[in-house]
Amino acid sequence: MTHTDVLRRLEDAIEEYGSLRRAASGLSVSPQYLSAVLSEQRGIGPKLLKALKLTRRIVKTPTYEARR
Repeated sequence: MTHTDVLRRLEDAIEEYGSLRRAASGLSVSPQYLSAVLSEQRGIGPKLLKALKLTRRIVKTPTYEARR
C-alpha cells in the first residue's frame, strides 16, 4: 500500500463518518491535523495509522546507476 493508498483510505473513512470533524473525533485526532494530513502538510502519524488499522513498514529498494 502506498502513501496515496493510505490517503484514499482516509478519504473513504471521512466519507463514511459523514464529515471531517466526525472522522477526526472517531479517529481520535484533531480536525486541523486531519486536514493537514489530507493536504500533505503533515505526515501520517502512528496514532492515525493505528486508528486506520495500519502499520508503517519501510522497504528499501535497491537502485542502480551507470558507472562512469
